[in-house]
Amino acid sequence: MEYYTGKKIMKYKAVYYVVVGPRSNGKTYWWCDKALDHYVDDNKQSAYIRRFDSDILPQNIEALYNPHDISKKTKGEFNGVEYKKRAFTLVYRNDDGIITKRDLKPFCYCYALNVWESAKGADKGDIDWILFDEFMTRRRYLANEFIIFQNVLSSIIRDRLDVTIFMMANTVNKYCPYFKEMGLTRVQDMKPGDIDLYRFGESGLTVAVEMCGENQKAKQLSKYYAFDNPQLKMITEGSWEIQSYPHCEHSVRKEDIAYKFYILFSDTLICGDIVAKDNYLFILYHPHTGNHTPNDDDIMYIPVHDGALLHCVTLSEQRTRLHSLISKLIGEGREFYSDNTTGEVIRNWKINQLHMIA
Repeated sequence: MEYYTGKKIMKYKAVYYVVVGPRSNGKTYWWCDKALDHYVDDNKQSAYIRRFDSDILPQNIEALYNPHDISKKTKGEFNGVEYKKRAFTLVYRNDDGIITKRDLKPFCYCYALNVWESAKGADKGDIDWILFDEFMTRRRYLANEFIIFQNVLSSIIRDRLDVTIFMMANTVNKYCPYFKEMGLTRVQDMKPGDIDLYRFGESGLTVAVEMCGENQKAKQLSKYYAFDNPQLKMITEGSWEIQSYPHCEHSVRKEDIAYKFYILFSDTLICGDIVAKDNYLFILYHPHTGNHTPNDDDIMYIPVHDGALLHCVTLSEQRTRLHSLISKLIGEGREFYSDNTTGEVIRNWKINQLHMIA
């Protein structure tokens, strides 16, 4: 197998298909190709979703269907596509590149989450495949993005029961908020080649999740990225992308720790030690271990308010001088990490903080 194929996961007949894997292994191509076949064979349209409207501008998206053999699929009736008014339509171009025939309707409409209001009234009647490409990012997610995504789906689906949603992404963010919002609790432990199915009671909702395995073409190409750098494993092995974070070069003794605070993010509890070492004050993050269970007397950053005076949702809630100190140390970058995985948790927590204070 040179490139990705979704034939295996499609056997699960789910409502949502979530496909995660290495870059450039053909995920987007395969699902777009099947959506095009769905239109040619069954006259069913599709929707293609991205996070930002800049992603669906003509200069950024009009080449999406260039690799697909339109002439073969349509038996010569059409030989290309036209992208206009955020929609792809089949066309026939003569030898001079002039469009001499245009299909009666688009086969794919494009939407962006950050301008989701424009999707209201987007029901086109025949859309029954929705593709959300690059749903994961290492940059900022939109505030309340999952709810925005659901609103866009609602605007497209309306009252139909035959719509299927496909979500594709590279392994760029192990702590993607979609996993928690959708109750996909086992994604972080999946290995390449695994497929997992989630059922949600009697609702009829099913989500099939695939961690793409390595394909032959990717294996051959990996020689170009085989440097000793853990971040490149996302390309060569399909591993989760993890940055390298600064580790503390000096041993920290119990007496060096002036204060402790806690961060709960994505069901992971991280302890932040405020360390005074050699006249330098810094934070050392590490996974919470030990017998102490954080309580109302501990400073703790949590997803939602629980009424405890020392518990906060955002760094801007500087209720005590110690809260202010924590915010100051983070703002000045005086931070070290016990390991890179802890660094990933804190990085994603900080991104979430930007949404909370916006």
